[in-house]
Amino acid sequence: MLMRLGADAWKRVLFVTVVCVAVACGSQSWISPVTGALDRVLFDAAAEWVVPSRTSHVAVVHVDPASAGALANRTQASSISDLLRRLDRAASVTLEPEVMPSHDIGELSDAIAAHGRIVLALPAMWVARDASTPQEGVAGAGHRQVVTGHLGAVRGFVPWAISGASHPHAVLESMRVARKDFRTPADRELVERLASGAVLALSAPDSVPQYALGDVIRGGVPDDAFDGKMVFVGRSGSNEASFRTSSIRPQWLSPVQVEALMAEAVVDGGLVQVVSGPSIVILHLLMALTLVLICSLGSTWRLHLAVMTWFAVTLVMPVATLAMGSWVGLGVLPIAYALIYAYFAWENLHNARRAWRQEVRDMQANPPLLGMPLPVEQEHRKVRGPAGEIRSLVMAMRRLQRTAISMIDHLPHPVLIVRDHRVLLWNENAARIMASTDRHGDTRPIAMKWEAALRCAHGNGEGHQEIRIGDREMLMLETPFCMGEVESSREDAACRLLCLVDIAGVKEGVTQSRQALTHMAHDMRSPLSTMLALIEEHGESQADAVDPGFLEDLRRQADYSLRVASEFLALSRAEQMSRVQFSPVVLRDLVEEAVDQCQPEADRRRIVLQGPSCVPEEPMAEVCADLLVRAFVNVIDNAIKYSADGSIVDISLTSSGHAQCVVRVVDQGEGIAPEHLDRLFEPFYRAGRKGLAGGVGLGLPFVQRVVQQHGGSVCVTSDLGVGTTFELSFQRMALQSAA
Repeated sequence: MLMRLGADAWKRVLFVTVVCVAVACGSQSWISPVTGALDRVLFDAAAEWVVPSRTSHVAVVHVDPASAGALANRTQASSISDLLRRLDRAASVTLEPEVMPSHDIGELSDAIAAHGRIVLALPAMWVARDASTPQEGVAGAGHRQVVTGHLGAVRGFVPWAISGASHPHAVLESMRVARKDFRTPADRELVERLASGAVLALSAPDSVPQYALGDVIRGGVPDDAFDGKMVFVGRSGSNEASFRTSSIRPQWLSPVQVEALMAEAVVDGGLVQVVSGPSIVILHLLMALTLVLICSLGSTWRLHLAVMTWFAVTLVMPVATLAMGSWVGLGVLPIAYALIYAYFAWENLHNARRAWRQEVRDMQANPPLLGMPLPVEQEHRKVRGPAGEIRSLVMAMRRLQRTAISMIDHLPHPVLIVRDHRVLLWNENAARIMASTDRHGDTRPIAMKWEAALRCAHGNGEGHQEIRIGDREMLMLETPFCMGEVESSREDAACRLLCLVDIAGVKEGVTQSRQALTHMAHDMRSPLSTMLALIEEHGESQADAVDPGFLEDLRRQADYSLRVASEFLALSRAEQMSRVQFSPVVLRDLVEEAVDQCQPEADRRRIVLQGPSCVPEEPMAEVCADLLVRAFVNVIDNAIKYSADGSIVDISLTSSGHAQCVVRVVDQGEGIAPEHLDRLFEPFYRAGRKGLAGGVGLGLPFVQRVVQQHGGSVCVTSDLGVGTTFELSFQRMALQSAA
């Protein structure tokens, strides 16, 4: 199977393999120094949307230069002692080392012991306890080491630091001291998550209440502002180290502010677990392979839309996982996406260029049929780059297009090329026809007639239909535009060539011919009738002077000519029948009337007319009653004429479901030979026995034309020596059910 792959397929397999290896390597932790900056920016941007405005469990008291100036007449130990007395309702108070006095700490030690929930933040380089540091009454002590990531943004803190002895972080100590008032995770679980690389999703600095030392001591802050909160006290506005909590925020914060934000994040569940290891490798590979699959599906605008959609999904995925408490970084996926998209774009361009060249080679294979020059390989070499080459090929295609349009324009009839009910191309004659109907800037009549033509087309798609465009009657001829192997494609199969032929003049000539023949038949009846009357009168008055055989022959010939004229006139009426003459009637009534007209001849021959039997629902139809009765009479009269004396002619009216109604006439005559059945409805053709008084050969053509004008058909079956069956069927569209 692999050996059957072409060169292009092998290139694609090799490229996808290289990209997958790069994505797998880029998902490892050791590559994060290269790709982590983008992930950090994405993390901070997602946190702006996902991290909620938390209910503050912390507060910050700043010992800033302004406060120190306002309290210049007080010692530092006295000021901190007064502050601790004001914070007696806080859950815990964390004192930064910068605010601790180096001497005169007696009063401060008493205040710390009286409060009982004081946490001391140890200096960064602290090794051994300083003797001057008040230890009595301190509830806990912790280090202040912060972990920063890409772009200098705070990622978290070190849960435990070892410096001679192990010390927890000041945030953990503050939480431990205030544990009775907060729902926090177990210490071991929290430490394990921090040690495994968990990231703190810090909220905005403005979400934490912050107060100045002087305002708190002077009573400018309500006493309940610190109730049940973890309070962090430290300096701000000095030259001490500052931190950024977000790569997209330009604001720099002091250590005490960062510690307060970290404590707030840990308490409110802002500790985010970073997905790593095999899980992130598999996920990144699946996402990259999904983009490969999308790009492999095609090269239309839908492909680019799908790619852009997948890009958006990839960017939304980290935001969604962050909302669920986890973080999935993108790693090298953006670079891999760009390479995949660029590779498939190049591949599509290469294939398109190759297809253009192949089209030109195919057209050059038979240049005499084109009658025009096409760009050859030398011309391709003269143009600059793929754009110039494609431009030369397009110009050749345009020359072919102009030639095809010129050929269609020179056709004498209106011609249109239609695909999926839309007109794609038409010649000048068709444009004039459409312009004659486009009085309101709308060409829908053409489209509507085209839809009707599609419905009536059958077989291989070729068909014809008479349509009216404006005041013109036209014959629309339809044929598939593309024949041969390309016809199997869906678009080519839906493409049709329409030719409109103006038949108004032809139909007018046919109408005039019919009218002339009708007048001729009508004019023949009058002299023949007069001739027959004179023969009758002369035979009665001068019976001895005239040969009776001569008069009888003359009477028979005149009677035959009269019947020819009458039948011809009836056939002409059937040809000119219009639906305006139709009216709803019960078919059984028409059949009974026809039977009544034929009853005298049947009685004379002792032939029993049995029926008409009918179905219970009494079918109705929109018909021309007098012509249809005459058609029934012709059929029944033929059955009597060619039946033996004393036989039976059965007439019935049946329904075939809801589709059609059948009038059936069955005789017991001599039957019709098979060689006569195919010619039975030809005008003036008679298949009767010699010597038997027959018709003029226009009765059955009249019957067939009348039934066809009503949307039905005539079927004849016959067995020699048994009899003949006539079935007159009417389609469902001409029938209704009697109420």
